[in-house]
Amino acid sequence: MQTKDSDRLRERILDSIPVGIVTYDSQGNVTYVNKVAESITGYNLDEIQSFQNINHVLNGDAEIFWKTLQSGQPFFGFESYCPSKSGIEIPVVTSTVPLLDDNNEQVGIVATFIDNSEMNRLRAVEEHASLILDHISDGVVTLNTEGIITGFNRGAEEITGLSASEVKNRKFEDVFPLAQLVLDKLHETIHTGRECKDLKAEIKDKQDRARFMLVSTRVLRNRNHTVLGVMVTFKDVTIQELLEEQIRQSEKLAVIGELAAGTAHEIRNPLTSVKGFIQLLDRKYENDAPEKEYFRIILSELNRVNDIIREFLLLSKPTVPNLRKIDINSVMEDIRTLMTSDALLHNIDLQFELSKTPAICEVDVEQIKQVFINLIRNAFEATGLNGKLTIAINTGMEECEICFMDNGPGIPKEVLSRIFEPFYTTKNEGTGLGLTVSYRIIQNHGGTILVDSEEGKGTTFRVRLPLARN
Repeated sequence: MQTKDSDRLRERILDSIPVGIVTYDSQGNVTYVNKVAESITGYNLDEIQSFQNINHVLNGDAEIFWKTLQSGQPFFGFESYCPSKSGIEIPVVTSTVPLLDDNNEQVGIVATFIDNSEMNRLRAVEEHASLILDHISDGVVTLNTEGIITGFNRGAEEITGLSASEVKNRKFEDVFPLAQLVLDKLHETIHTGRECKDLKAEIKDKQDRARFMLVSTRVLRNRNHTVLGVMVTFKDVTIQELLEEQIRQSEKLAVIGELAAGTAHEIRNPLTSVKGFIQLLDRKYENDAPEKEYFRIILSELNRVNDIIREFLLLSKPTVPNLRKIDINSVMEDIRTLMTSDALLHNIDLQFELSKTPAICEVDVEQIKQVFINLIRNAFEATGLNGKLTIAINTGMEECEICFMDNGPGIPKEVLSRIFEPFYTTKNEGTGLGLTVSYRIIQNHGGTILVDSEEGKGTTFRVRLPLARN
């Protein structure tokens, strides 16, 4: 009685295992089939035993069964097809192990198989979801409850320059050192389920360029509402941010222009009279008179005021560009000749990397030279003795980019945000108009000036000019 109860219990246990189980004797005859195997194939034990052939149960893999029978060698996880009563061959994942008696002698084999059609269906669903995610232009990153990256779509790869293999299984904050506010909101979503939307953040891509993002977080839950992790989405708004900055800068220049137009001439007229009378007084004194030095200082300062007014007027009514098509490489060659002696004087390593293809732009050559020389001199002052400045020209499909990369001390963030503002300067003798005028000149040529800087590493100014149309 106890033996029968034990057999029934063993049978119930085997039937409750969610895997098809078939046992064979040493001759390859079927001796047992559990309920799951019957459900998968549609055959019962008597029907399977009537086949008298192992191939009828797991078609096409008889060789592996006989190897297990003959050698006792197990095989795990091979894919095969199982015939069913409906006539459909069902894909299964199969394993075989030897069946041993109490004396450790092989008396047959045990085969287990799992219906692979459901696994294939789930795999297809997963591939479909992955395909959809990869066609979303926004970056999508999934994290588990520990903040470890588990998913990284193609949009995220394109925005950051990082591959999924580089970031998976790493902590999110180790890969993206975002502002503390954004990280705090992310941790809040993970721990409390409170989601956030469109937080503005700045990240560095693989080329160490600043990118501006709108970051949102969503909680990931399964059907039982158990929290599985968090999905972080980020939209690249770098172009919009730059356009907004250009608009703000243009508005500032417009205000300064109105001020300049109304006051510059009114200042210059009496200034000319003062300068004329100082020159007359200067002639009344002998060359060795001490007053001559005073007049020299006064005239020098008046000339400096006059230079400021001239730059001031450029903001209010910039000179109409005298446009002509020219290769920016040749413009830079002229500047190389002009600035090499200055570089030697300051012991600065000045390198030029011209583009391999012509960079033909329609520009006012003198105005463009003014911008380039201003940027070079600023870099010389920033790097000091034994510094390095590399000027590289790169040509794209629609524009060329001229990069001025120095190894100076870099620009603090609070200064960087105001660098193109009129009259803002950190130099003792600066007017604060050099970069403002340069910005206006490039803007009038349909181009842009961008700046990237990191304290202790240096600064890069990027001048972008549209290529001339044929």
